[in-house]
Amino acid sequence: MNEVKVVGYCWQTDDVQAQSPGMSIDEQKQVIFEYCGEDKNLLQHYIELHDRKHKSMPELLKAIEHAKRENATLIIAQLQNLTRYTHFTDPLLSSGVKLHCLDQPLVNDQSLPAVVGNLRYLRDRHSESIREGLDKTLSQLGNPHALQEITKVNKPKTESAVLFALILAPIIAYYRIHGYSQRKMVEALNEDGYLAPEGGSWVLSQLQKVLERVDLNNLALDLCETLDGFTEKGYSPEQMAKGLKAMNIKPPNKDGWDERNLHKVIERLHTIRDTLAFNQFVLENYPRMLEYENSGLSFAEIADKLSAEGLAIPERVHWELEQDQAAGNEVNFERWDAYNVEATMRVAKRRKEDIESYIHPGTLSRSESLFKQFIGEEPAE
Repeated sequence: MNEVKVVGYCWQTDDVQAQSPGMSIDEQKQVIFEYCGEDKNLLQHYIELHDRKHKSMPELLKAIEHAKRENATLIIAQLQNLTRYTHFTDPLLSSGVKLHCLDQPLVNDQSLPAVVGNLRYLRDRHSESIREGLDKTLSQLGNPHALQEITKVNKPKTESAVLFALILAPIIAYYRIHGYSQRKMVEALNEDGYLAPEGGSWVLSQLQKVLERVDLNNLALDLCETLDGFTEKGYSPEQMAKGLKAMNIKPPNKDGWDERNLHKVIERLHTIRDTLAFNQFVLENYPRMLEYENSGLSFAEIADKLSAEGLAIPERVHWELEQDQAAGNEVNFERWDAYNVEATMRVAKRRKEDIESYIHPGTLSRSESLFKQFIGEEPAE
């Protein structure tokens, strides 16, 4: 039986926020020791005092070389957000050493290239989107529609954040049922291998933002039928706010049920409905549209096929087309044509890429499992 060799790597930083909450060096050495047990041979610990300003990690390089020399697995006790730094990821990616991260077990030598690629893609795309939005806005100074360019950049990011909160909701509900504090939730999310919204490990400030989105999502969904009923009765915003107050429904913040908070909940409900409906459209129809395009059909020919199938143009694409219309482009909202087919495929591709880069499959799988438990389709843990 071949001996399993292990090289341990522990680190601390001079930046307190970057490693909060985190483990001390002794705690990291202990979790590596516990991981090794009796069946693994721990060759050596390497201890790094990481100064981000210097952007060098000499102990990491020594640990990598040791692991390569002994054909050992490099064990990182606490990955946290180190994947954001090229001086950490580049040596690992080029070394070919086997890697295992105890606080994020989904990150290993096989998945690290994808994790790093996603982070760099998100960073580059976000910077590019901001530059494009600013360039367009600056070129349209004096144009009353200039703000729409910034809105067009921000809307997909908002939708992704709302969708992430929807998927994380069953996991948060599970933690709350078991009485977890917010700090305990952060520890559990990192220990269970769930990546934070844009990759890396969770910190308390990230969790708090997500909890706000989760709570607003839950409130909007809880009030769905009530708000629809108010609308059918022709209630004004003021009457709706008074009705919610009379029903003793807790508002989204301490300001109470005023028109501003009412608008916030209605807007979130609209975003949830629109996001989920378009996700369903992407799942059901985007693969077929890609097949049409890959078979050599033009956008106009694809439009004819979609019209013959009786497929409606998604509301999410209506919004995108409205932005184009405001910019002076002629668009058709009633039937499929080459222009709105191109727009639909563009938005669908972006949504698919957002989901793949924003939401780890392990998080989605756990969310689905817990949701089924909560509604009684599977035995509860």
